[in-house]
Amino acid sequence: MMTGVVSSWLLLPLSSLIACTASHACPSSSYLLLGVISPPDYLERRLIIRSTWMNTLPPALCAHFAVRSGNAPAMTLRRLQLEADVHKDVLLLPDVKHDETRLRGPVLTVVAWMRHVVTSPSFAAVKLLFKVDDDTYIQTSALAAWVSATLEPIAHRQIYGGFLTHTSWYPTIFDRHGFGWTHSGAMRAKRCESNATCAQGVECGECVGAFPLASGYLIMLSRSLALALLPKGPADVDLSAAAGTAPSGSVLVDDARRLQRTEGLRTHKGFKHSVIYEDMWLGSVLHRHALLQQSAWPVTYVSIGGTGIVCDLDKGGLPTHIQRSASVVHVRTTHTRVMLGIHKWMLRHPNIDRCERALTLECNKGCPAFSLSRAEVKPWCAEKGTSATEAPSFCALRLASGAAVCRKQGMESFAQLREADSTYKVATAVSKYGQMLQRCAAAEHTTELPRTGLGRRFKSILGLGPQEPRDSCSAPQLAMNFGEIVRLLQPPPEEVDRSTPQIAPPVTTTRRKHKPRGRRLAATETVAGWESKGGALSANLQVATLTPEGALQIPPSSKVILEIGANSRDTMDLQFLPQHPDAFLLSFEPLLDKYATLLQRNSRPDRRSPLGHHHARGIVLPFAVSSQDNGVATLKISGQIDGCASLLDAVSSYFSTRCTNRSGVAEARRVPTVSLWRVMESWLPGRDVQLAKVDAQGLDVDVIQSAREHVHRLKAVQLEVVRSRPTGDGHKCNVQYGSNGKGAQVAKCDNTVVAMRQLGYVPFGTNCSVHRFNEANGCEAQMTFVRPDDFDRELVLSFCTSTWPHSCGPGAWSKGLATISQLWCPLVVPRRAVRRHGG
Repeated sequence: MMTGVVSSWLLLPLSSLIACTASHACPSSSYLLLGVISPPDYLERRLIIRSTWMNTLPPALCAHFAVRSGNAPAMTLRRLQLEADVHKDVLLLPDVKHDETRLRGPVLTVVAWMRHVVTSPSFAAVKLLFKVDDDTYIQTSALAAWVSATLEPIAHRQIYGGFLTHTSWYPTIFDRHGFGWTHSGAMRAKRCESNATCAQGVECGECVGAFPLASGYLIMLSRSLALALLPKGPADVDLSAAAGTAPSGSVLVDDARRLQRTEGLRTHKGFKHSVIYEDMWLGSVLHRHALLQQSAWPVTYVSIGGTGIVCDLDKGGLPTHIQRSASVVHVRTTHTRVMLGIHKWMLRHPNIDRCERALTLECNKGCPAFSLSRAEVKPWCAEKGTSATEAPSFCALRLASGAAVCRKQGMESFAQLREADSTYKVATAVSKYGQMLQRCAAAEHTTELPRTGLGRRFKSILGLGPQEPRDSCSAPQLAMNFGEIVRLLQPPPEEVDRSTPQIAPPVTTTRRKHKPRGRRLAATETVAGWESKGGALSANLQVATLTPEGALQIPPSSKVILEIGANSRDTMDLQFLPQHPDAFLLSFEPLLDKYATLLQRNSRPDRRSPLGHHHARGIVLPFAVSSQDNGVATLKISGQIDGCASLLDAVSSYFSTRCTNRSGVAEARRVPTVSLWRVMESWLPGRDVQLAKVDAQGLDVDVIQSAREHVHRLKAVQLEVVRSRPTGDGHKCNVQYGSNGKGAQVAKCDNTVVAMRQLGYVPFGTNCSVHRFNEANGCEAQMTFVRPDDFDRELVLSFCTSTWPHSCGPGAWSKGLATISQLWCPLVVPRRAVRRHGG
């Protein structure tokens, strides 16, 4: 904890921090534990959850975040530990690498979390564990009420439950197959009994199932079941790949070890494996564990579907209704405004959990309970002559006889709630508070907030006087600051419905003179259709269609590609998409005439074209991508070639004065701006970008940095770099752009590599010393950067080797070293190869 003027946790040796977990324990009165699985970089999501449903917990319920922290950099560890000290709800898991992707991260985190909870004295009172996703809203009082009424009496059993569906599984390759709402439906979709049904070259192994599985947004596990799935002496189990291949006696642990050893996983269809669904995997673990038993295994499956307990907001898009009995709302988006809007709606209806809907638990034993009567079904569920108490059970929550069905409660006011000024203010304050935590973690030996203006802006957002909150990094003061955010979410007393929930009337707002940046307008606000200002005529018009959650409409199975600064020549819709039928391109081009040229490619006379589409698998937007989000900037065209237009001033010209002319700006255009953070957070929520081509004329690195905490979702990027020539060469390759007369030296190749390494990228098989600079009189080149071991090598190779010289690999610096078929594209060029082929 932090005391006095020095933060004691900052003085701990790094080895102590690596092995440290938060001093978080559940009180003895709490027998229910909610564990929210959260990657270390998702600070803002955790803050939103803390300020909403996790802020108030009933005595029977305890909640925390499970965050992987293994091998994390010292800076990341300090930030996580500060977060744990301030909020006391973080469980750090050093057994799992902090930078694991969705391939291994969710599965390994769930295993480490289960083992810690059932073996730590801090959670000795916990009987039921709930694994929760960070896109789920929980009505905690309602959840505790129905669990206490139906499941607490049987909490000693080995319980597994949630919203149950059925699927099958390939344990060898960690892949699913088939799906069904019932067991018979999943069996009909199975057809995976042998390797013959797999793609050529893929050894699928045996397919098991079909079996029940609980959807990942809420998985119930009893303590006794978690202990049964772990081997004897679970506290001493080594989960690392170095533990060897000897069986541990636990399917769960053996899978975790094998997953860490496995490289280059392919799905049963032959595609590169990128996501292992932890809910399906865990369901398969229970099924396979049961098959290993000598007799029927007395596990109790509990289904909560069909009771109104769960509301899935993604069925047919964001609905306008929600059942009053819902205690689990699967939001399916991490957009902060949506989660805040749901919370404010819940607060306006405090009686939402008092629906006259009595629930009972109906249980049946043996195979008939699971609707398993076909002869080929393995008899793990049969009694086999054992006593009824030893047979597995299938239980379902049911409406009590004669119980009134809750009508659906209208959410017509939901749109206004998520667009309300207070919601915008909370979302902004949460973002600024997250920045304060990061700044404080960076200030190693002080409790004073660095002088960045964050504290002043935070107080301004909250509408507080100069006295509170103070600009301090102490844990109590930071906690007090966060309390002010929570206070903003409380509705005025006159807005709270104390009786039966009613549909809230629409909220009519008037357009303010100074509208906050980034806030979307409510449906009833009036907006100027055009504006004449400073000699510029601007129009407000729709350029694309979004989903109700605010995301772009992109097929979920497509690989997302970004093109920033497209212009109209050598564009990826013509050169890349035809070779990659599984890709979807999102392009940005702020020059209006070039934007129109791109749109025309998908336009036919007298035929409707999807709004914003310049290709059947591509959308183009007329925005300049920069660090400024939702603003207006001046794009400066200083010569006859508009491909050199930049948001920066031209300070030199190593190519042609027709491109960058220091004598003045030929034309200045006002263009809308958007940051990559906004693109990733709102328009591409939860989607990774497999490749981004950036040509921002001096601002390439700034564009990548604007992604902020989402930068790890950009798997590979191609940037334009400038040769790092010595100053004695007549300044031939001085950078062309500057800001306020200062050279933007980060565009130099050496500086670009350093900046990209700080973001987690390395050059793909090349370096500045040997890279071929064949563009702009030998001063420019394209260079590809990748996140090591976390990118689509095949896709990136096909792109970066499609032009000459290549932007990656030996082709970027030597014509004769290797053919593409021989290319292995090392991430670090060997020293001997550099000497032999340099120049």
